Amino acid sequence: MCFSAEADIVTGVAVGVVGVDCLRHVGNRRELPLASLPLLFAAHQLIDVAQKQGLGAPVVDALFRAYFEEAKDIGDPAVLADLAARLAVQGWPQSANEKEVATLEGSFRDLGISAVPTFVLARRLGVSGAQPPEAIAAALREAAASMPAST
Repeated sequence: MCFSAEADIVTGVAVGVVGVDCLRHVGNRRELPLASLPLLFAAHQLIDVAQKQGLGAPVVDALFRAYFEEAKDIGDPAVLADLAARLAVQGWPQSANEKEVATLEGSFRDLGISAVPTFVLARRLGVSGAQPPEAIAAALREAAASMPAST
């Protein structure tokens, strides 16, 4: 499920960009769990720490499970600490690098990423939002055509 640290951050940034605005527009308290989903900066830091230990995929899977199946607040430090302990992520939260993660998130915002999912291809093409398979295939072909031939 987890492709790379950059893919996780791209997704998080894209969701985070709309997050605060979503909370401002909640009309019914029952909508809060989905409206608050984007407030995940601490979870992104945990993913970053886990990625550096080769544990990115299990942590991302556990975060999705905790939120969507167990209705846990994955922005809660106690929930993140429990998840990190269960998955043997060493040094959480002391080794979290807030500045590094914020810089990476900012770089994706600077690219104009504002939809989920967003696929960045060959570090120059982007496909944002729900797109038909044909559009994604065309973008993949364009990205592949722009890559230098391997020797």
